[in-house]
Amino acid sequence: MRADMTDKEQIDMIKKWWNDYGKTLAIAIIIGLALGFGWRYWKSYTIKKAEQASSLFEHVMTASSNKDYKSADEYAQQLESNYKRTVYASMAALIQASDAVKQNKLNEALSKLQWVIANAKVDSIKQTARLRAARILLAQNKTADALTLIQTIDDKAFQPSIEIVKGDIYSKIGNKEKAQLAYQAANTALKATGGQDPVLQMKIAK
Repeated sequence: MRADMTDKEQIDMIKKWWNDYGKTLAIAIIIGLALGFGWRYWKSYTIKKAEQASSLFEHVMTASSNKDYKSADEYAQQLESNYKRTVYASMAALIQASDAVKQNKLNEALSKLQWVIANAKVDSIKQTARLRAARILLAQNKTADALTLIQTIDDKAFQPSIEIVKGDIYSKIGNKEKAQLAYQAANTALKATGGQDPVLQMKIAK
């Protein structure tokens, strides 16, 4: 504004500026406030859901350790129904599968592991479920299904364990050559990370 402008001229200029830009500015401010509020609400909502899921998972672990499998299953079901996308739901399903194995309910355990494979967002958890499911299928003499399941690799860090399971499957069906190759691959992968497995060495020797 010019220093010599009259009050009326200043008011007219402000009115003109408002007509030209005021509405746009007001809309931008409203959108900014809405986005800021929405982000804070979403963050608060996400934190609250994570806390609720964590609490339920603690109940699952406590009930399972006390061999209260019914209660553990009920808490886990809540997680799988209401917090399906959280890591807690996947871990709870792994506990359910372990509890089912302890009760010799292999089909039930397999079902829980398949749920983890289908829904887990963390590759290491998905791979853990895949390995355990393959071992259950192997115990049920479903070697073809076990081999098919283990072919998909979710986490390469599990390569030694994957090769060991492959070796066990081939050994089960009497293919000693492929079993030996798988065990040797597992051994090589372990050595690359500085690890060792005495049981694996026995399998190779056998």
